[in-house]
Amino acid sequence: MIRLCGISLLALFLSACASGGAQPPAPLSVSDLPDLERLIVYVNSIDQLSRQLDQEYQAQARPDCPKLCGLADNICSLAEKICLIAERNPDILKIERRCQDGLKSCQKGRAQLDPTCPC
Repeated sequence: MIRLCGISLLALFLSACASGGAQPPAPLSVSDLPDLERLIVYVNSIDQLSRQLDQEYQAQARPDCPKLCGLADNICSLAEKICLIAERNPDILKIERRCQDGLKSCQKGRAQLDPTCPC
């Protein structure tokens, strides 16, 4: 019985050593994705942030300017990233349209906050 337990422990030890303590793969970030996949992430994020900006702005009697300005900044940053993807892929007109849409969302967000929040 002791010998069987010793063999089991040895087998467990060797299997742990054989795995080399392999680390799980690091999670992917958006920068690891190809341009078109990144484009989808950015466009969806702009849509989500734009809705959030509208809701936050309309829901508050006194707007939380730092939060709203942060949302507008994120929208503009994503629009710039989409435009960079468009520059790298000039043959795909849909991406250029997405760039223009993103820039419009950026302008709309800034204009919406302009009278209330000096970002």
